Amino acid sequence: MKTEQGFTLVEMLVALAVFVLIGGAAVNLVVSSIAGQRAAFADKTVVDQISSVVEYVSRAIRQANKDLTGLCIASGTNYGIPGGGQTGQALRFRDKEGFCREFSFNIATSAIQERKSRVANGAVAFDAFIPLTSNDITIRGVWFFIQGEDQMDNLQPRVTFFIDTQGLQFQTTVSQRKFDVQE
Repeated sequence: MKTEQGFTLVEMLVALAVFVLIGGAAVNLVVSSIAGQRAAFADKTVVDQISSVVEYVSRAIRQANKDLTGLCIASGTNYGIPGGGQTGQALRFRDKEGFCREFSFNIATSAIQERKSRVANGAVAFDAFIPLTSNDITIRGVWFFIQGEDQMDNLQPRVTFFIDTQGLQFQTTVSQRKFDVQE
């Protein structure tokens, strides 16, 4: 009796099905790994840019000077929210060189921006806004909260600002470097 060597059609189909399942799982694993890596990279880009902006804004706020002229913000105050109040989407102050400086949120471009006056210690005529964040990230909102801005309140001036981005939120509080004494 002579036996044939080889595989039956059923054995071939089972082997092919197993191969397709293993190959599909491997492809799915690679695709999901790449998607996870892209998401992590996007979050890292947002964190890097916002960290840089937070450091820049914090340094400027820390070095602010009291406005004794009243041309930038109310006379004798350290920080001001344009339009008044303790909370807003913009912050204005005299910087260490005497320029009136403003950080704000532009709703139309979803960007954090900055502008400063053309002349130090003079009337406030601002240059154009300069964006501090790129178009690669979307900022949903920026809020500034000020405390101790008046020299009569016996509080050291400080600003808390909150940035809401694509699923990530950042908050920091910065105190003015100079002691708030009456001048």
